[in-house]
Amino acid sequence: MDGSYADYEVKCEDTVWRVHRAILGPRSAFFATCFENFHESTCGSVELKEVAGGAPIVEMALKYVYTLEYPRDTKCQPFTHHALLFIFADVYQIPDLSLMATAEFRKQTLRSSTKLSLKDIFQSTRILYTLCAGHHLIHRICAIIFSSVVKKVYARGSKELVEHLQGLLESMPRISAQLCKTLAMAPQGGGSEPIASHASECWEEEPMAKHILQSKHELR
Repeated sequence: MDGSYADYEVKCEDTVWRVHRAILGPRSAFFATCFENFHESTCGSVELKEVAGGAPIVEMALKYVYTLEYPRDTKCQPFTHHALLFIFADVYQIPDLSLMATAEFRKQTLRSSTKLSLKDIFQSTRILYTLCAGHHLIHRICAIIFSSVVKKVYARGSKELVEHLQGLLESMPRISAQLCKTLAMAPQGGGSEPIASHASECWEEEPMAKHILQSKHELR
């Protein structure tokens, strides 16, 4: 991200990014408001506090705003990475990044079958249900993906992993209730692909999805 001709600063923890209002404002309603607010506008900077994932997530979100390329992080587990990007995009009102993170989250199901990925989906589900209490779309997709995980655990998981899952479900009654509904409505035939397809359909129901993906294509 080139800071040449930058006219604003974004701060998080010990990191400062020199950004351009003309690029950031149209993509984020939060930052557009900052640029119009007297204090933030005149001081030329804003500090982002208590960001889930910290400065690395801010860095990746800003790169997305500038490049429209979905950021990857090899240091973070994939489900958790997508969840943290979704939360940042939701809080700071970057709708296209929010939708892309949702899509990547559900696509990850097709690539995940290890014990490590099961623990990752547990952690990311907790994060999303805790920090996105009112976001019904992401909760619905979480439940669909979690349904696939539950089937894998009970079919092939160890006793320890089954007990871990049961403890998680007991601690999260809302997702447990949604999980029962999702399992009852899921397509028959087994495997994770039908579940992932169902999650894809949920994402495509989002009214802004097609518009944002079309805008992304046009901006390239």
